Amino acid sequence: MKQKADKCLYEKIIPAQGADGFWHYSLSDKDPKNKDILGYFMLTTQVLMELQHFVPAYHEPKLDGAIGRAQSFACKCIAPMTDPNKGLACPEHVTGNTPPHYAFPAELKRGFQLGMILLGSDHRDEGIKIMDAALPHFPMGNAGQDGIHAAEPSAFALSLLR
Repeated sequence: MKQKADKCLYEKIIPAQGADGFWHYSLSDKDPKNKDILGYFMLTTQVLMELQHFVPAYHEPKLDGAIGRAQSFACKCIAPMTDPNKGLACPEHVTGNTPPHYAFPAELKRGFQLGMILLGSDHRDEGIKIMDAALPHFPMGNAGQDGIHAAEPSAFALSLLR
């Protein structure tokens, strides 16, 4: 299984990362117009961070660098458009289905996801600010999609802060 993961990671995912740290939806520049590609970018980054966290063998320079570039992209291009901030995303990485702003509680899962990505990086202060804005909307008792989209990144963020 590790051989397959390595092949995917080192021959497909890492080489597909743009110079700005962005991964396109399909690992190519042919992003679908009907998807929030920033959400898929954050999912990719989150999964790679979890891989490193739970499998120490993946703490190595190539993957460290790719994740670091992705975290910097998230801080520069997604954090400004996420509550409590009032800015815009980097225009070259949005589609018609990317909301102009990740406002809470409507886009709460994006706040928890982004907060976790930033808390696990050199952008901790920005991650704290976004998580602080998301936490009052935590869907307590919700065992469905909204609950898991809050609970899973929150739990992972707490494990990063140990």
